[in-house]
Amino acid sequence: MAVGVLSNFNMSTNTTLKVSAVNEFPTSPEVGELAFKSGILWIYSQAGGESLTWYPLTNIQNSYTHVQGTASSVWNVAHNLNSTNYVYQVFDNAGNSVVVNISNVDADNAQITFGEPVAGTAVLVADADNYGMKSIDLGTM
Repeated sequence: MAVGVLSNFNMSTNTTLKVSAVNEFPTSPEVGELAFKSGILWIYSQAGGESLTWYPLTNIQNSYTHVQGTASSVWNVAHNLNSTNYVYQVFDNAGNSVVVNISNVDADNAQITFGEPVAGTAVLVADADNYGMKSIDLGTM
């Protein structure tokens, strides 16, 4: 499968790539154009000699935010993500990232432990469709 590459893409340390969210794909996109739609980053491209279409660069994500208002050294998180495969980030109430131990109780619950009681927030993000990738033909939209 051949994939086209943007040859003039160059970012310096002071450059930010920003893609705005859209409700619908652009009607006359250019090759290499990006769109952020329904929580997925898409690129308009051609792969493997196929016709031009929108290809997903990311997957749909499910997420859960746990707020722990009372300081505790153990947080029981009922995330209901139906997965033990997720990424997480934990912050204290001051917004500092906190290093934690996390263990899966089951596919819908996790337990986070700390060396001392902490109040704050945990964000867990799991893949919604088991990394399934699909393309969207603009003609069918």
